[in-house]
Parts: sequence; C-alpha cells; structure tokens
Amino acid sequence: MTPSFSRAAHNIDRARSLARRAAFRAWRQINPSSTAGLPWKRQGEHITFTWTGFVSAPSIPMLFARHHYETALINRLLRGHSISRSLEVGCGFGRLSPTFAARSDTHVAIDINPEALAEAQVAYPHLTFQLVDGNDLPFPDDSFDLVTTWSVLQHIPPHKIGHALAEIRRVLASGGIILMCEETRNPGQPFRHVWHRDPGFYEQALGPLNMTYSSYIQEINRLPGLISPGRVMLFEPAPSR
Repeated sequence: MTPSFSRAAHNIDRARSLARRAAFRAWRQINPSSTAGLPWKRQGEHITFTWTGFVSAPSIPMLFARHHYETALINRLLRGHSISRSLEVGCGFGRLSPTFAARSDTHVAIDINPEALAEAQVAYPHLTFQLVDGNDLPFPDDSFDLVTTWSVLQHIPPHKIGHALAEIRRVLASGGIILMCEETRNPGQPFRHVWHRDPGFYEQALGPLNMTYSSYIQEINRLPGLISPGRVMLFEPAPSR
C-alpha cells in the first residue's frame, strides 16, 4: 500500500467516523433520552458500557501505562493484608480481576452486563465471574475480607446509592477492608450517567470504617490526554486499642 493510498483510506475512515458521530448527536438532540453512539447505555435503572466504554485512553501505549499505574497502586495498598475471600463489584470484562484475585485466596467478580462477563470468562477461565441484577448482592452477611469497586459506584443514581453501600457493608466481614476508585471532582454537578460524590459522603456511609488513603492516581494525571479514573479510597477498621 502506497503512502498516498494509506492517507486517503485513513481520511475516508475518519470522514465516516465523523459523519456517524454527527448523525448520533443529531439523533440525541431529537431524542434526549437516547444513548445511541455513546460508550454507555442504560440497563433498566442501571448504567453499563459498551466494550469501548469500560476503559479509555488516547492511544494503546497510554492505555498500557494507565493499567500499569492502576495495578501498581492496588498492589501497594493491599500489600500486607490477609485476604481469604474478595469481591469485585462491577468487574466489566475483568481487566482488573486478575490483580485483585492475586491478592486473595478466593475471588468473585460480579457485573450486570452479560456480554462483558462472557468476554471476561473467556479471557480468565480460572476466575469466578457472576451475573447479578444490580440490586441485592447474592451473598450472605460477613462473606468477604475485601470488597472493591473501580469506577462503579459513580454510575449508581442517587436514589440507589445508599442501598448499594449498605449491601457492601453487609457482605464485608468483621475486620474487612473496602478499596474503591470513584469520581469525586465535581460533587453535585448534573451528569447523564455519572454522579460525583464528595469523599466525605463515602466516609460517612461506610463508617465506622476509617478512610486511611484518599488520592487521585497522580502518575495517570501526568500522562498526556489522561486523568485519574477517580479518587482511590481505602477504608479499614479502626485500630484496636
């Protein structure tokens, strides 16, 4: 393929992509409730994603870098914790599931998206993935030493977030910890599918656990075209006196 032909093909593909985006934007202006052409979609009262919406980056190298810095921080925060059973709420296609599973004797990853779970099971057949309805967690009380969410709770609407957090507390075992990464930059700002919440909201909802870590992933903030996917927060029991 000659360079001139390659450029022409690229320009044609770009023009088609721009035309599709313009058509989707026009349709969404006519039908404001539509999510056509967006990387996310509604599933009942819940938000889930197309395969391009679970994780994004401006290039493949930056995607790998983002993943590296996320997993490095997860490993650092969980190092030294004895975890027998862990639960990953909202695993998507399982991008971070092996990282959490490596820190636990038994790991369970759940999601409301059957297509994403099917891909996850193919990619990681040695891990346990489970479809849930997004309301009650199908586990007994005090089941897990670690419960984690990564850019998940921010997509739960205000009228459901209290119940979701109560369910996480219910299945967390005594002495267990919660690790989450959620959007907190613009609490109270109206978005179509994301609800930013102040860190204090989670701290109050998850008490008496203490927030022992709270920070954006600064290495990702320094990457061109990327920002931290949210604020990483670790909640642990109060030290014994």
